Amino acid sequence: HRYCRPAVLGACLSLFVGFGVSYILWVSRGCRAFMPYLSDLGLYGPMKTVFIIALLTSAAFMACALPHIIMARRTLLIACGASKRWRFLNLTLALAGLSVICGLSILGFAPWDRALDLHLACSQAIFGGGFWWSLGSYGLFRYFTRVEPSSGWCVSPTSRRLQLPVALVSGTVVVFAMTCLAGAAKEDPHLLDESGLREILGLAATDFDAYCEGARGWHAQTWINFAALFEWLYCLLLAAGVIASAADLEAHAAADRCRQRLGLEGRIAPAPR
Repeated sequence: HRYCRPAVLGACLSLFVGFGVSYILWVSRGCRAFMPYLSDLGLYGPMKTVFIIALLTSAAFMACALPHIIMARRTLLIACGASKRWRFLNLTLALAGLSVICGLSILGFAPWDRALDLHLACSQAIFGGGFWWSLGSYGLFRYFTRVEPSSGWCVSPTSRRLQLPVALVSGTVVVFAMTCLAGAAKEDPHLLDESGLREILGLAATDFDAYCEGARGWHAQTWINFAALFEWLYCLLLAAGVIASAADLEAHAAADRCRQRLGLEGRIAPAPR
């Protein structure tokens, strides 16, 4: 697990740097600074290339890191004699992590102005999988805190406790984003209906400058731009949840040291069900 935490940080850093560079290119083109959706950065020109590279790099780092986190948790759960429901929760987190990796790998090649359905599916895989990762990780944290006091391997308690607030704040941000979309729909009912979406898709595909400058389309609406801001915040929170979950690698290493010190072959400690 030596290189797993750097891989987690690399996954998050590659996204932040890639999105930052793409945003700079967005603004330097004369596009409206407040506020592009993340997916807007993957529509056109050099910013599209940077966007795709950032997503693929992040997916590669996550593919290296997340399996180690899952296996470390599995080993801890088995050593603690955890019941099947906790092992099943860890399995669902593995599937959530896989959905995030797949979503990141495909999203850049499915820009929303040309492949809307696939783009939305990838976005849901990333955001939904990331949310469940944060929430489920906190559930495992609560289980491990009942085991650790008698085991001597409690590590990184602060970062692990961040998993619940990250999940709760992420849910709150989603509510705010939905509120902004509802406000936009109320202000202009045509904007988000089927014909309005077709117009925006066509505008982004045929006249990117008019779209990104907010001269036409939904970026002319303040509600939409605030919804885009909340999308950026949501992405930052999900990255924080992934970083916090890497603390279980340290717990696994500490448990191994404890087991070796005590000369134990089986369970680390009696575990609550």
